[in-house]
Amino acid sequence: MGMWEDAGKQDNLYLLPNDGGHLVLGKSRVWEIGEESFKKEKARWEKILEEKLVVGFFLKDLIKILKKYRIALPKTIFDCGVAMWTAASSIKTPELPQIGELPKIYLSLVKNIKEKQLEKILYEIEFPLIPILAEMESNGIGVDGKFLEKFKKEILGKAAELENKIYKASGAPFNINSPAQVSEILFEKLKIGGGGRRTKTGRRSTRESELAKFKDKEPIVRNVLDYRELMKLLTTYIEPLLELSEKDGSPRSRFGGAGRVHTTFNQTGTVTGRLSSENPNLQNIPIRSEFGAKIRGAFAASTGFTFAAFDYSQIELKILAALSGDAKMIEAFKRGLDIHKFTASNINNVPMEKVTPEMRGRAKTINFGIVFGMGTRQLARSTGMTLEEAGKFYREYFSDFPQISAYINKAKEDVKKNGFTQTLFGRKRFFNLDTVLGDDFLESEMERMAVNAIIQGTDADIVKKAMIAVADTLDSKKIRPILQIHDELLYEIEDDTIREAIPRIRSLMEGACQFAVPLSVDIKIGKRWGSLKIYAE
Repeated sequence: MGMWEDAGKQDNLYLLPNDGGHLVLGKSRVWEIGEESFKKEKARWEKILEEKLVVGFFLKDLIKILKKYRIALPKTIFDCGVAMWTAASSIKTPELPQIGELPKIYLSLVKNIKEKQLEKILYEIEFPLIPILAEMESNGIGVDGKFLEKFKKEILGKAAELENKIYKASGAPFNINSPAQVSEILFEKLKIGGGGRRTKTGRRSTRESELAKFKDKEPIVRNVLDYRELMKLLTTYIEPLLELSEKDGSPRSRFGGAGRVHTTFNQTGTVTGRLSSENPNLQNIPIRSEFGAKIRGAFAASTGFTFAAFDYSQIELKILAALSGDAKMIEAFKRGLDIHKFTASNINNVPMEKVTPEMRGRAKTINFGIVFGMGTRQLARSTGMTLEEAGKFYREYFSDFPQISAYINKAKEDVKKNGFTQTLFGRKRFFNLDTVLGDDFLESEMERMAVNAIIQGTDADIVKKAMIAVADTLDSKKIRPILQIHDELLYEIEDDTIREAIPRIRSLMEGACQFAVPLSVDIKIGKRWGSLKIYAE
């Protein structure tokens, strides 16, 4: 079989064969290519890629291989998997079809995308993003193995100290990694607390949310939680990162000799349009705790380069203000006010200078809670309020920001009427009304997810548009895209060009969307991800 197989009547449509030949696409999403065949047929590849529309599944993997062999990338692509996800807003991985079925699937998807008016999302955002994700995965991020080895010893030493404290408090050694044994020691032997959730076997639950209720009063509980965190850091991050960096096959000359970790960005892994990261998940590296945040210190910039992190400031709240048209919140953002303090001032009917930290904290919880569809019960649990207090807090919030209330109510009405919700750029999330309507719980969940999909989906669209703008405008050899962590983009920038590059990236990001609330980007730079400092212009 030749390298390419003509799909039939569509003269400009070529598909990747899924058996034999030089290119194999298996269900594991792995592309296997013979190096000698590539070298011999490079000119033919580049001619086809320039002239033909390339259709297939998981084309990001193909692009990574083309980059490896320095072959010019396809001029036009159509990734059926990404198109299916865009059209259905479903994260179910499609079954790979036989080669003969692809023309039919392609034509059906083109029609479906057009009927659902999703061309802008697919052709202007999702498809242009594919080679950028391929570049990020190929680049990887530098990892300091010596740092991790030293940190591992520190973690094990601290864990041993906690073990001794826990055993002393409990009166005997036990398996701290066993929920059953922890439950027995804490709740049966030591008689800590009362009530609480129980597991299916009837024992008291030792999940973090349950133990956290006692950590301030019971040192043994705090030590158990700290021990668990250390073990999670060790097994989830430190040891896997060490193993992955040792297996790295990146050309050392390109990245200054450091071992590198290459995450996989899943473009179709969420229903809102956000990217997810896996193997390893670098979007979920801990940052809040002392030991968790320290892991980021293991990630180092390449020789001659500096990390620059660009983080959209409060973008989801700005999107909510802009889409709802709430004049009061829009004005607060334009004036550069502390939005949580401003919200607290309104809800509690006090001047901003009279807002207490507790007031601000509760206002912050409800501000972000609105975005994620938080109800009164969850608000009460998150803030320590009673249900009555939380209900009053909600009513006061919507009274002070009526346009936000009206917008959210309309979004809920629209999804029940249309069966989908839509972002500012036209991304849609679909719901099956036949199975939802009539069930109070499912309707409530759909309404919550609908509001979240609009805000978070618009956020995802803006971030993706920014990534594309930077890639289209700036030199990826001097300004390397490394990671996307939701609202934050991490680049490696050549030291000689950093002063010139940073303002340009900020301008492109802040200009990715024009609406009532101006976007702003916070910037930090440094040689280690864990020790970035605010950029001084």
